[in-house]
Amino acid sequence: MNLRTFLRSDGSLYINRAVPEDAGIYVCTAINVAGSMNISVTLEVHVPPVINPGPFHYVATEGVAITLSCDTTGVPKPIVSWSKGREPLSQGRVSSQVDKDGHLHILSPTEEDAGIYICTATSPVGYASQEMQLSVN
Repeated sequence: MNLRTFLRSDGSLYINRAVPEDAGIYVCTAINVAGSMNISVTLEVHVPPVINPGPFHYVATEGVAITLSCDTTGVPKPIVSWSKGREPLSQGRVSSQVDKDGHLHILSPTEEDAGIYICTATSPVGYASQEMQLSVN
């Protein structure tokens, strides 16, 4: 145990200011003259989403595929969504795809694809957003 963790008089374990390194399986063992009993408890420490720094300006060549990155961290894993300006990108949009890691792939960029894109990472414990600009030559 460390200075943030201690056993209370009622037998409960107290962790002050939990951090991700505290996550894991904890085993409680009760012992008396009649025997012993164990119970395992899994602790998951939630961490709000963070978007890791990346390029803020992308330059594409018309007709040549480009990927806009949205590298996120957090527990549980954030869900990434994209918008162009204030308009959410439709998943049915033929010219773009969002992969399982949340990166936006524009398959054949045109002048109409140029503009400000916003990546938003959302989880039950918070959200983060990042703007980036796409220019198309």
